Amino acid sequence: GDKFTLLTIDADAPESLDVDGVPVARVPLSAADDATGALAERYLGEASAAVYLIRPDQHVAARWDRFDETALRAALRRACAKE
Repeated sequence: GDKFTLLTIDADAPESLDVDGVPVARVPLSAADDATGALAERYLGEASAAVYLIRPDQHVAARWDRFDETALRAALRRACAKE
């Protein structure tokens, strides 16, 4: 894509955010919808939920066990070299 993505797995977060003019769209997933269990195995580990900030070039900029807007804003500013 051409923007930052907030990938959430079994975690609550806003549908979209704007941080200093940089839009972030949410893609919500549920481990319960994955019949193979690969989603939980690869992206949850021992956690019950996960939140990933993914850069437009598809690299993971940050990961948390829950949504934290302050941490997200700081990570996005770092990823955009604004901090």
